[in-house]
Amino acid sequence: MKNEILPIFLCGYLLFFSSYKSQAQDLSYHQIDSLMANYVSQFKVKKALDIASQGLEKSRAEYGEQDSTFAHYCMWMGYLHNQRDDSQLTISLYKQALSIYEKVHGQNHPNYSTALNSLAYTYHKIEDFEKALVLYMKASELQKNNFGENDMGYATTLNNLALLHYATSNYEMALTMMKQVVVIIEKKLGESTLIMQLQLGI
Repeated sequence: MKNEILPIFLCGYLLFFSSYKSQAQDLSYHQIDSLMANYVSQFKVKKALDIASQGLEKSRAEYGEQDSTFAHYCMWMGYLHNQRDDSQLTISLYKQALSIYEKVHGQNHPNYSTALNSLAYTYHKIEDFEKALVLYMKASELQKNNFGENDMGYATTLNNLALLHYATSNYEMALTMMKQVVVIIEKKLGESTLIMQLQLGI
């Protein structure tokens, strides 16, 4: 009896797995992104990684590895692996995305400076401050020149630079940059938002 049940169970499992895999492949990019964001908000990094991997493979199959959609999922995979402290894999993925964005959009596109900032943050996290500083500076220069001094992406990079200078005991420079960040936030979002962010420690 047991020998008869086992093949039936295996067939059922294979049919379920095949159906699940087919459904996963049929997800749109919007659905994949929504699922990833949902899992990230719940701190379910492993599940988010599974979905991001599907996006990566789907974009590779449909557009190839030199397309901005593929780079988008390289960035997501890099972010999620960074959450798991897999810095070397994170760096590799961010570098791949950076290279694609440069080829597809050029260095003046916001995706390129965002990838620079993310790569810099990863070096910052593993305390390779020299490499982080070079990348942060390049990202901030591109953002300032291309999008202006009131750009929120520029403010994010300045904030990261301030944290880097603080970590390396360059307190005066850290304070100067944080003051710039405060000015940008106040201009873009208003004084009430700024006060709320300061109270929350954002």
